[in-house]
Amino acid sequence: MADVGKRDEFSYFEYYASHVIDSAFDDYKSTECKRLRKIVFKCDTTEDQFKLIFDNPLLAKPLENVKNELIFATKKSVKAAIQKLKAGHSAFDAEEYEEALVFYTESILLLPFPKSPTSADELWAQCFLHRALTYFRLQMYKASVTDFDQAINHTADNRQKVFLIVFKAYALQLLKLNDDSNDTELDFQLTSTNEHMRCTISEVDIVKHPQKGRTIITKQELKTGKLLIVEPAVVAWLRPSFYDAYCNHCLQKLNKRCFPCQSCSDVRYCSWKCSETAWKSYHSVECKFGPTLKFMVFGTLGLRLMIMYGIDNVINYFQKKEQHDSVANGKLDANLETMMSLVGEMQIPDHKFEFEVIIGVAVVTKIAECMGLIKESSPFLLRFAATLKRCVMKVLLNCFYTYDEQLKKSNGFVIADYEFEEVGFCVYASASMFSHSCNCNANRSFNGSTIYVYANREIGENSEVTVDYGTDIFHNAYEYRRAFLISSFGFKCGCESCLIVTDNVPFALRCPQCDGPVIMNYTSKKDKSNRCISCGDINLKMKPSEKILDSGDSYYRKAERRIDKEEWSEAKSYLKKCIARYSEVYYSKVPLRHAHEMLCLCYENMSRYSRAFD
Repeated sequence: MADVGKRDEFSYFEYYASHVIDSAFDDYKSTECKRLRKIVFKCDTTEDQFKLIFDNPLLAKPLENVKNELIFATKKSVKAAIQKLKAGHSAFDAEEYEEALVFYTESILLLPFPKSPTSADELWAQCFLHRALTYFRLQMYKASVTDFDQAINHTADNRQKVFLIVFKAYALQLLKLNDDSNDTELDFQLTSTNEHMRCTISEVDIVKHPQKGRTIITKQELKTGKLLIVEPAVVAWLRPSFYDAYCNHCLQKLNKRCFPCQSCSDVRYCSWKCSETAWKSYHSVECKFGPTLKFMVFGTLGLRLMIMYGIDNVINYFQKKEQHDSVANGKLDANLETMMSLVGEMQIPDHKFEFEVIIGVAVVTKIAECMGLIKESSPFLLRFAATLKRCVMKVLLNCFYTYDEQLKKSNGFVIADYEFEEVGFCVYASASMFSHSCNCNANRSFNGSTIYVYANREIGENSEVTVDYGTDIFHNAYEYRRAFLISSFGFKCGCESCLIVTDNVPFALRCPQCDGPVIMNYTSKKDKSNRCISCGDINLKMKPSEKILDSGDSYYRKAERRIDKEEWSEAKSYLKKCIARYSEVYYSKVPLRHAHEMLCLCYENMSRYSRAFD
């Protein structure tokens, strides 16, 4: 595949589409490219669009090159596994248990699977035995017990098996004595069950709105903090740089413990259940081509949906004359009818964006040919591509960014880390029904690919429950929100906050003329347009303020690095400078919140509690 370099992993799909377009036409704005785009969007059907794409002589070579640039999965290797196993032994003998754990895990990932769950396989048993002993040394007793089970199941020597059973029993005893999972593990439970919506409380219902389509409405008043949905993803995509650190199926952090794929050494799972579920649902089909597909983002998610529900079934669904806006048995569930009934078209068409999607889908279709899902000369090809495009559009318009918020329980409360990682994309059945509002009344959090939606304030009876799609009135100016929602989702927001043009005053900069709040639009990287709410001046010269802001950001990042090294005094100095810079340019103290929290942490660790309290 084309070199992705250090590009944004979440934009790989668009990048590959642009790469093909540039290879074919040299320039996206070239006459040939514009002419093709114009003809494509005059076509009566999606299949006709793809016929033009695949028949175009300029696109033929770049699309065919996709087949020559495929990256294949790393095969299992007994020889390589034995080398890692020996390296693990050396590290274990040197009491370097963390290093030994890495080597033993790599040996397990490289080993071919046993013929059956209980068949004798001494090398497999040895790898799991030694990883179990390493977990035991690290006092990770739960992980140790799981690995002892694997060693017991695949050991042929009965005397060795007895030893393993005794050691497992000892690990279980220590687990009971030391286990604190009840205090830290998340075990959210919904207080009721909705008959019409998957993983949703009964106090809400789905109602069709004449403009918005399906919306979620309350049946009764909901209190602040009320949990509305706890839903695992129907389909998920993990960003490529996190393949070693997160489960490839449920996106949970692995935390030094992982389980292998049956065939390749490239993906890791948090449990045998995730490994088996992924294999049965989709990974057995895509395994060999995983290192290529992981870069196709929305294309991979769309293809994965087709694999999960059966390619013929999905194609036949769209071939029906009557398209379904309702779902089977009136219930939203993780089934074909629900997922294919999700919104799949932009209200405000963006032909440039949609053309990139079409080219991206053409690339994934070529990969699907290599996977044996379709033949190049088959009349089925155009129908396959057209169906895949519909699936990709549904993914694009309904997926959620998924974050590792490091949620945990502490003294009965759920807390999250402020600095969280963007882990991937997920698509849901019920959670995808929430409409957007820039002043939403529900928030979402994630634990792996499971989404939690809860009320952020009291919600009255017969009120719509809303979330934000990535913009809100507290952090984003009206013009930015408007531009973002049109370009990303193809609609103009009609929420109350947008109708009265509410701006993000808490994050406004100080006006150099009157000291009032200046709203920076930032609709693009080059956009410097602004206006002062107090004096009414527009397009003020804010470059000096932005330079001071950049200086404050620089001090903030330096403070973060010092805190990571527990250099509290140095971090304190940088944070004071950061707060001073921010105070010069920000209209309110809200943007200074995180800097003050970090400064408080520094004082606490320096035992200067009175200052921390201040």
